[in-house]
Amino acid sequence: MAANGNQLNGKQLNEQFGSGFSPVKSITGFNDPSLNKPSAPVKNAGADVQEQQIQAAISFDAATGALKLVSASDGEGLWIPYLGNGEGGPGKKGWGTYSKLVTDASWVGTGPFSGCYVAAFQGAGFRFAHLITEASGHPCATVDQQIAAIEDASKAALYQKWPMQGVALGLAFFMKVDGSWVRRFAWVGPGGNVMQMNATSTAL
Repeated sequence: MAANGNQLNGKQLNEQFGSGFSPVKSITGFNDPSLNKPSAPVKNAGADVQEQQIQAAISFDAATGALKLVSASDGEGLWIPYLGNGEGGPGKKGWGTYSKLVTDASWVGTGPFSGCYVAAFQGAGFRFAHLITEASGHPCATVDQQIAAIEDASKAALYQKWPMQGVALGLAFFMKVDGSWVRRFAWVGPGGNVMQMNATSTAL
């Protein structure tokens, strides 16, 4: 799908989130199947981490305060899909997912979270990751094991990880602003309504 003309780049997205009061009232599209499927063939279904990303666009409707995510071949951003904890059992572990080295994209997002971690890795630039935690009957590697696997596969070192625990489903955004990356986390309820939002970070 092609992006429409009002898509935001990373700096514009950060501006919409705001430095104090945010005009963003809802965030939708993150559960769309097009953003939550493997973007490349899964080479090993038993692996605990996968490099996966989907090119995406995000737009803002000032009248309603709605941010909307869509997959888009000409999008400004990358979405890291949540591939879940799998079906359990041998060879059916869940996958933590991490992005390629981010070069062209001006923002990266991932979610939803309900207690997992988001992370940044640094090495000739940044990669970002959605690190999963084990669910009952659905095994996965520990967060530390996923970090070690990403470091080994990507040759990038962990910069920082953040627990995504809030009042509802968590969404994480990293935005390039004047050559540096900043982050913003939001928690949304049914229908994507924003329930909680943290402040924009200092630059990574």
